[in-house]
Amino acid sequence: MKFGLFLLGHSATKAPAQQVFQQMLEQAQLADELGFDAVWLAEHHFSSYGYSPSPLMTALKVADSTKRVRVGTAVVVLPLHHPLDVAEQIALADQLTGGRLEVGFGSGYQEYEFSRWGMPLSEKGERFAEGL
Repeated sequence: MKFGLFLLGHSATKAPAQQVFQQMLEQAQLADELGFDAVWLAEHHFSSYGYSPSPLMTALKVADSTKRVRVGTAVVVLPLHHPLDVAEQIALADQLTGGRLEVGFGSGYQEYEFSRWGMPLSEKGERFAEGL
């Protein structure tokens, strides 16, 4: 059995982003020290529901702050990104994490995240299939 930690980067009290990210790093470091297998990072936009719009960028910081734990995206919301950009970012992140990167993809579900990008939520399935 493998154990992982899921870090949403959430703040019900709307704490400053720096504080939320620091807590995430401390939790990831503790998971690494305790022998967890992975730390998973969410992607959310425009909300205190999740402060990280780029789980790949966050993964780099987590990997840099830990020694052995694998670092994963849960998830990269493919419809909100250009597929080639995502592919390049994944390749770079995998290199910079020393091969400790795990990647999960999703289609997204938050209406406000899509509308603020000027994208209809109804297009998420087609965009996800294209991106994958």
